Amino acid sequence: MVDAKGAVDFSDVIAGTYDILAASSTQRYSVVRIASEAGIISGHSLNVPAGASLTFALSLVAGIGQQSTASRSAMEKRFRGR
Repeated sequence: MVDAKGAVDFSDVIAGTYDILAASSTQRYSVVRIASEAGIISGHSLNVPAGASLTFALSLVAGIGQQSTASRSAMEKRFRGR
């Protein structure tokens, strides 16, 4: 659960690479950046080393989408006026 300050605490996380997802009961978000003491990571994947204690902040944008090659091609044609 997210506390009143917007913080979440995860304990005993196994080392590995994780895809960070964010959502509420009414909205899905895309994680576009992860910022920590170590620097900024573009995207939503976070590497957790063994024995690490990490503090990080997420940059989120509302919504999530996926576009197929076929629909992108059709959109490009419309923008070019074909």
